[in-house]
Amino acid sequence: MNIPNSIDLSCDEIGFISKEIFKITIDEIGQVNETLFANFDLDRLKDEEQNYFIYSSSQDDLINKHPILLNYKTKILKNILKNNYFEFSDDITKKTKKIEQVGYFAKYNHLKEFDFYHWKNVDFLPSNQKLTVNEALKYVVNYRKEKSLKKAIFEYYQEQMVEGKYYFLYPFCVAKYIKDVNIAIRLLLLDFNHFFTEIIDHNSLEYFLQYLTKNYSDKQIENLLKSYLKQEMFWFLDSLDLFAELNDEMRDNFMKVSCRYDALHDEIVSYHRLIMEQKLLDTKYIYTNKQNKANITIESYTVKLPITGKELYDWATRLHNCMAGYSSLIEQCKTTIYGFFKNEQIIFAVEIKNGKIVEARAKYNEELSKEQMNIVFKWYEEHILKKKEDT
Repeated sequence: MNIPNSIDLSCDEIGFISKEIFKITIDEIGQVNETLFANFDLDRLKDEEQNYFIYSSSQDDLINKHPILLNYKTKILKNILKNNYFEFSDDITKKTKKIEQVGYFAKYNHLKEFDFYHWKNVDFLPSNQKLTVNEALKYVVNYRKEKSLKKAIFEYYQEQMVEGKYYFLYPFCVAKYIKDVNIAIRLLLLDFNHFFTEIIDHNSLEYFLQYLTKNYSDKQIENLLKSYLKQEMFWFLDSLDLFAELNDEMRDNFMKVSCRYDALHDEIVSYHRLIMEQKLLDTKYIYTNKQNKANITIESYTVKLPITGKELYDWATRLHNCMAGYSSLIEQCKTTIYGFFKNEQIIFAVEIKNGKIVEARAKYNEELSKEQMNIVFKWYEEHILKKKEDT
């Protein structure tokens, strides 16, 4: 951009120099970086619609609000698409409206249609070939020949895309492991979509179905999956997450139990706890000051964080639940477990993830009483929610 730099008073002319104001870079893995080289008074922006001033310290947030920078961003996007720096297909070039979408298709340059932007976990698609949506759906159906199954998977895709997101790993696993075509089609009609956003290890669904098809009939698996939908999300997600933490040998040696959601979960918890015990002995957790500040006494309860893996294991043993399986998630700062104690005895535990209460359970995963939940909500509002608002 040319900006005024000097004035020649003798001829009343303004001199200009070229200066970088705003730059966007997109690397080979699709990472987008936006850099400012000038001060646009970004600490104070007026929202024209609401007629008040916005204060923000986030550069990304400010760039997306400032009209001049938004204009620059639009021009850069148009230039990228016009010159086709990333050799996008016509469909992607025509439908791309955001720099973030450019980064996405720069990273996944084997995908040839814009609709893939709404597919979840595309890393699981084959990357060694150029893919259209039609070719990718053939992969999802595992190249099976039954026309009715193909039709069901294509219809499932169309229905999901109405909502703007498609989690293909579920129909992929159904087509791969459920041999009875009629049962496979019925399973596609089950509404598991709300579960998928909560799955931590997306390999877990395939691991679990591998085990199920090895030990149970397709009909038993259908009844099991239906039963999960009648229960709280916990039973399905927790079983998947813990089962995924077992290695291949452990999963192969996992014993057959009754094909019921509760029996499977209890056995997974027991087996997982057994193999995790030694590993947890040497584990120590590190917490932020904000996490530690929620360690308080509230009414008759003392709230604590587990300091070591052994302590977490002891909590899980006393509550007869699967908390020990969350050790790696705690280490990775993906979740936090707080124990509520009375007279040095743990009464129940609360899981906080992304600033929200995910679970609050007593012994044997029993629900808390109304009085206990009131205490949890009071603690959450004063020591978790308030901290989140202050950040």
